[in-house]
Amino acid sequence: MDFSAWQTRGASLLARAAQAPGDTPSGALGDGSGLDLTPPPLTPEQYALLPHDNAAVRLNTSIWVLLSMATAFLGLRVYCKFNGHRGLWWDDWVLIASWVGSSEVISQLGSTDNESL
Repeated sequence: MDFSAWQTRGASLLARAAQAPGDTPSGALGDGSGLDLTPPPLTPEQYALLPHDNAAVRLNTSIWVLLSMATAFLGLRVYCKFNGHRGLWWDDWVLIASWVGSSEVISQLGSTDNESL
């Protein structure tokens, strides 16, 4: 192909790109061939057969790591409070209550079947 053929082809591609999505003439190719090369939509059964990434193991691991870090920091906080003979105040009790609630939810989440996530 010479340069003028490439230039003509580039101009037609630019003209097609400038058209609105619904303005494509006679076929998805826009060349009048009437060919539509878009694949048909998948049925739910076909979609279920496709390989899917299962991030349950990574998600479960990261949740348990974060819970153990929160447990360590909360334990150190309570230890420092008692070691300094200051006692626990309302914010410490709120942290302990939230830790208990989150650990219950996470332990229930960890005991579920990973395939259902």
